[in-house]
Amino acid sequence: MSNPVPSAQRSGAPALGAPSHTRYFVVVFAVVLAVIQYIDRVSISMVSGDIQRDLGLSQKDIGWAFGAFTLAYALFEIPTGYLGDRIGARKVLIRVVLWWSFFTSATGAVWNFVSLVTVRFLFGVGEAGCFPNIARAFNRGTSMRATGHVSAHDQGLTGFPVATLSPNARSSSTCASRAFA
Repeated sequence: MSNPVPSAQRSGAPALGAPSHTRYFVVVFAVVLAVIQYIDRVSISMVSGDIQRDLGLSQKDIGWAFGAFTLAYALFEIPTGYLGDRIGARKVLIRVVLWWSFFTSATGAVWNFVSLVTVRFLFGVGEAGCFPNIARAFNRGTSMRATGHVSAHDQGLTGFPVATLSPNARSSSTCASRAFA
């Protein structure tokens, strides 16, 4: 009597079939998330003059506020990436989006230097881990070949021209279209 289950599936290997459309959602979500994160970082510098004037801050004070974000982001990037490995990238990305949405709003409610530095530090804590968990989501939601192409394209959109690191990529504009070929 023959076994109706293919040998590839009996060995514990994943089932081979038509890929789902989830990969498209993962790519769109990741690109939108990266663009919003970039806009978030740039927009605070665009209004720093208004913030200084409203709160009576010096150039040095605003530098401390920007530095608080950078320090928190650097300190929590790896632990939040590890958290994504432990509990899943999707849960961590939801936490990232909710946390940074809250602290984007909280930035508008600051009343002095200490509150600004505190909110910016917590903003950095919340935003940390976005890119390691996007990479994990790419790994889970796309094929190995597509992961390299889409990651290169996504990083090109966010200001890091690494599309040339993908061995099969000729330009970042063709990466996404070729990733799903």
